[in-house]
Amino acid sequence: MTKKISVIHDEVKNIVLSLAAELKADHDIDNNQTCFDFPR
Repeated sequence: MTKKISVIHDEVKNIVLSLAAELKADHDIDNNQTCFDFPR
């Protein structure tokens, strides 16, 4: 499942990226849109 979220603040972005790393989610960052692909 792919979730698209907008992350504006850098600190929030770091938290979200850390969480994504913990969940082993692939992510792409494009114009402050961070797209996560969470494994089932």
